[in-house]
Amino acid sequence: MIPEGNLPKISFTTYKGDVWNIKFTHSVQLTPVLEFFEVEGANDLIMTHTIYQSLGVGLPYLPSEGKFTKLPDGRFKLDMNRPFDSVKLRTAFQARHMIIHGDTEYDLCKLYGQGTLIEIKVMKRFLSWFL
Repeated sequence: MIPEGNLPKISFTTYKGDVWNIKFTHSVQLTPVLEFFEVEGANDLIMTHTIYQSLGVGLPYLPSEGKFTKLPDGRFKLDMNRPFDSVKLRTAFQARHMIIHGDTEYDLCKLYGQGTLIEIKVMKRFLSWFL
């Protein structure tokens, strides 16, 4: 996670096939939204699906956007296959943006404050050096 300015970056180990998600509260509907991403490689993410509780402004539902399903618990799921080089978002206290990777949750407002632009991307890193 790369925030604007001189704020500290946060990184975690991930591998091809790993899934992480963004959790936030929709600004109009005020309901939870989960967006799921799969790691394909460096600068290569796929948004696989999104799960949300209400239909309304800014929430996808059209057949052209993916396969729409109503879940048994009443929420909605949209399966898709959208490629991204990176994901950019601006933190907002009312949205309560969280990045969830495995068992770890990163509260972006606690880490970076209100209104900070953050880029989330996969970067190739060396695990060891051979001499």
